[in-house]
Amino acid sequence: MYGGWSFLDDRNFVYLPLDDEDYDWNSASMSEKEILDFLRIKSNLDEAIGFSITWADTNIGGQVLFFPNFEFSFSITINIKNLDKDIVGDLCKIPQNPLNSHQDI
Repeated sequence: MYGGWSFLDDRNFVYLPLDDEDYDWNSASMSEKEILDFLRIKSNLDEAIGFSITWADTNIGGQVLFFPNFEFSFSITINIKNLDKDIVGDLCKIPQNPLNSHQDI
């Protein structure tokens, strides 16, 4: 793929198989050409296309879904990082309406 993204998750292509209606994800070792050919077949059949992608060497990524009606979804679920508790705690202290508050942030 381009821009640092990869189809591979732990060196395998993770995808929705042909004729899948239950979002039963599969995993297989495939070349980039095999992956693109497979995605073309799914598209020609007007099926939902689903696959995992990861970013560069971080192995952070998620699942991408493309639907026949041109809608899509991207769920970031692979090796996500958690925010530090102190950062989350500070964000929770922000007043609901900062324009009407004299509280220091």
